[in-house]
Amino acid sequence: MASPLLLSAIISAFVYYSDPGTTRAVIAFTILLIGFIAGVFLATKAWKTKGTNNFLSEINSSPDFDNFRDSEKTNTETDSRSLDPNKSK
Repeated sequence: MASPLLLSAIISAFVYYSDPGTTRAVIAFTILLIGFIAGVFLATKAWKTKGTNNFLSEINSSPDFDNFRDSEKTNTETDSRSLDPNKSK
């Protein structure tokens, strides 16, 4: 999910640099300000509903590694049983 500020910065740059001028600078700044306010609003909403750490951990998580610890424990238990002659299989 792209940041509203990043999207508004790209749009603002396109608006301003297509035909630089005072009017275009004001329009670009207004778009940038709207993106900033939208970003603050969405960040506050995520903070109030889930908490910042939970929200960021969901964004940065990798589904490939969700079951990595479980499979690692299973492999370790299997290996230790095969090396210990006193444990039954």
